[in-house]
Amino acid sequence: MEDQGIIEKLSSQICRNIFIGPSPQTDIDIGYITNIIKCNAVLNVSDRKFKIREIPEERWFRKGNLHYKQVPMTDGGGFPFKKMVEIIEFANSVHLKDPDNYRLYIHCYGGMSRSAAAVAAIFIGWGHNPEETKRMLERRHSSTLIHPDLWRDLIKNKDRLKGKTVLWNPKREV
Repeated sequence: MEDQGIIEKLSSQICRNIFIGPSPQTDIDIGYITNIIKCNAVLNVSDRKFKIREIPEERWFRKGNLHYKQVPMTDGGGFPFKKMVEIIEFANSVHLKDPDNYRLYIHCYGGMSRSAAAVAAIFIGWGHNPEETKRMLERRHSSTLIHPDLWRDLIKNKDRLKGKTVLWNPKREV
């Protein structure tokens, strides 16, 4: 039996097209993201650049023709509105490239706080209630623990975020 990577153990499907979890650690994790959950885009919201066998994560994903973006965030550093919009715009661009088949994997280091905050920004942009979004994330990804500074900034900007993800039908996604 093949070894199970950290992504297979700790990642979760949040909705039809969005997955969340920790950073990939091995080529088994890369294979799980690309071949098993069949993601065609990866968003790294960590402030770190990860390497697998001394090869930068970005090169692994781009080699597999995945769209890759890093929007660096820190757990205690707040969540600037500009980064929220950058995350939403990347998700929109992935959706537009292949509306029926896009699959986005969002990760930070541990897959608990920054990645969950990024997903929350997307859902709040869809018009979902922030508290319901947080409960949904906690239900579907049990290790969700959004840092209070990130959550405070999401709440502060919730009205500005609405309408930033006008490309999706949120009722179909959830």
